[in-house]
Amino acid sequence: MDAYFFRRCVNPMGRWRRFWTDSFYSPSMYMYFDGKLKSEKELEELLFRDLHPAKAKDPIELHHLEKNIRFTSWVRNAYMQKKFGNSEILKKAEKDLKMYADRLPSLDEVNSLFKLRNWNRKPKGSENSLQLRLIQEYENGSGTKCESWGLEELLESIGCCIHGMNEFNLYCERNFVYEFFTSDYANALHKHLLQVSRSIATKEGKSTVTILEIGAGTGKLTNYLNSIRVKNDPALKFVATDTGTWAAKHKYKRVNGVSVEKYDYKTALEKFQPDIVLCSWMPLGEDWTQEIRNTQSVKEYILIGEIDDGCCGHPWRTWGHVNATNNMYKFAKNKGNDSVNDGKSVDIFHWMGRSKEAKQYEQSPTTQTAPLYAKDGFSRVELPISHLQLSRYDRQHYAANSHTIRFTRREKK
Repeated sequence: MDAYFFRRCVNPMGRWRRFWTDSFYSPSMYMYFDGKLKSEKELEELLFRDLHPAKAKDPIELHHLEKNIRFTSWVRNAYMQKKFGNSEILKKAEKDLKMYADRLPSLDEVNSLFKLRNWNRKPKGSENSLQLRLIQEYENGSGTKCESWGLEELLESIGCCIHGMNEFNLYCERNFVYEFFTSDYANALHKHLLQVSRSIATKEGKSTVTILEIGAGTGKLTNYLNSIRVKNDPALKFVATDTGTWAAKHKYKRVNGVSVEKYDYKTALEKFQPDIVLCSWMPLGEDWTQEIRNTQSVKEYILIGEIDDGCCGHPWRTWGHVNATNNMYKFAKNKGNDSVNDGKSVDIFHWMGRSKEAKQYEQSPTTQTAPLYAKDGFSRVELPISHLQLSRYDRQHYAANSHTIRFTRREKK
């Protein structure tokens, strides 16, 4: 019976059938398996029976799984729960981090808690080199070269990106953390904000510069930035805004001392007319930057998270990134197919929560043209503080997934 339920979740199907299956059937089945599977070995047995290219009697072709976002998300989390869930490192980290409920730990403290000191923050190679090798083994060996694959290799081949993860990643998954803010990073960001604010205050004769964070969640970043006081400098008015739906969904507790104003990003921009805008991990497939640029008071906006074809914002509208075709990190049958892992929602409930304009954002140009931010008179520069960032998707060999990018309005000549 378990085999039947599992196969229904992972069997190949059309886009719309997949959409409805992942809305109403798959979530319940994955919850069932979460409760039933007690160990990493049991998870391995479940997956190998239907998915392993060399060990399953009738293996499902792996390129179908690459397109199944609901499955890859579930199995990545299930794997980490079974592998690290009872780790003493994780237990100690969860206990110690409760002390930081209203402040931020240092990067050194996080490195020590999760054993991250040997993680590569300035990688030169590809993050997905192992996945590429596994895909080539699968496609060139008709399954025979995959005989030695273990559970990690199987999951890595379909894009679960679990190689090199540890308790840190599971902590982020459990606590719905995408950007793990540290005091080192926040201090460096504040230094930049202060420098820009001084320039704005001097040029425009302002005594107060407004810095607005949209999609602020619990407001933890704004709270810390607001706590830093510098004498004899322009007053910085920090405002954190969020619709509140994300925090409520994940049962996030309010951070003491932080007042997060309940506004969507458009209303917040109109109401506060900020000089500078902050946004961390803009929702995948959506773009808020056009409205930011249309707000004439904005001199600069800063985006924190994955960039270009990563999982923040819209590749073209937000970043000016033209989608690559024939992606080498996809199975051959999926290369050049824009519908594969294209950032579309995987269930009806997420679609109901998206901004009304989200559907029109799906298409990107296929040839290079001037980015929208450039056409609107903004320039793009990465701040030299990205090496201080920690992302839930960082791994030992590639701990550089998150970036801090400033977009500055060019002065009119």
